[in-house]
Amino acid sequence: MSKLTDEELKTLQELNASVNGALNNIGVLEIHKQNEIKKHDEAFGRFKVLQDEMKIKYGNITVDIQTGEITETKEDGKEEGS
Repeated sequence: MSKLTDEELKTLQELNASVNGALNNIGVLEIHKQNEIKKHDEAFGRFKVLQDEMKIKYGNITVDIQTGEITETKEDGKEEGS
C-alpha cells in the first residue's frame, strides 16, 4: 500500500487542523454574535418603552442625551420655533 511522505502527511495534518480551528472559531464568533444581537434587541425594546413613557409624560420632545435638556417638537418632528 502506498503512503504519503512524512512531510506530506505533516503538512496535510497541519492544514486540516488549521481549517478545523478556523471553523471552530467561526462557530464561537457566531454564538457571540447571536448573544450580542439578543442584548441589542432587549435594550432597544426597553429604550422604546421608555421613549413611549416619556412621550406620554412630556409630549412630543427631543432630548439632549448628554444634558437631559428637553426641546418640544411639532408633530412633524421639527423643533418648535424652527
